[in-house]
Amino acid sequence: MTKMIKLHQRVTKLLMPLAVVAGLAACTTTTTGDLGERNPNAARDAYIQLGEEYLKVDDRESAKQRFFRAIEIDDDAAGAYTGLAVVYLRSSEYDEAEEYFKKALRADSGYTPAKVQYGVFLLGQSRYREACSQLERATADREWTQRHVALFYYGRCEFKRENYVEAERALLLANRINVRFAASYLELTQVYLAKNELPLAKSTLSEYFRFGAETAEALLVAIKVERAFGNITAERTFAQQLQLRYPYSDEWLAYREMSNQ
Repeated sequence: MTKMIKLHQRVTKLLMPLAVVAGLAACTTTTTGDLGERNPNAARDAYIQLGEEYLKVDDRESAKQRFFRAIEIDDDAAGAYTGLAVVYLRSSEYDEAEEYFKKALRADSGYTPAKVQYGVFLLGQSRYREACSQLERATADREWTQRHVALFYYGRCEFKRENYVEAERALLLANRINVRFAASYLELTQVYLAKNELPLAKSTLSEYFRFGAETAEALLVAIKVERAFGNITAERTFAQQLQLRYPYSDEWLAYREMSNQ
């Protein structure tokens, strides 16, 4: 209930400036359809934003309706196609998700959010060459406010391809852009482990714990770092935390396999 109240408040805020733009603030009976006739670009953007708000509370059907409405107004609405791709992705309809990612990029080949989302989708499918290509293009957009996120995923992708030099470059740049972006430090720690640069791995992990939570992934990486140094006491401490807090996680199973080797 609280989520829906907050959603209603966000929707109201989205509609208010559109009423002002269209000169409709005093007319309470005007619909968004009327706004579409007066200011189609504003109406398109409103529907996309509404769809994104519904996605935040995982109301996929309402989100889908808004994204399709935006496309009715503008069939080159890359943001709407991207939103639909996310809707289908959350429903595990992967073919449909990919179709809409491609539609988004056909509508606007320079739409960075679609490149990132599509790249992450491909990364999740272990299609690393395609994923890295999309993500690398996304990192070139220096005006995008979330560029560090694109660099993080690009770095992760290159790490999966064992291209450690390029992964390190991308992740270091992500951290320079946003020094508090913890995920990049954790990924960079794994790059340094793979390169056997243990002091850098340890110091970078410390940076991660300044900003990031003790997730199962972070605890497993910490275990690997301490094991690489031969620090049995610290390794056991992290292992105990992993078992206590995440006993049914993939990371705990991975640690047990490590211990049996």
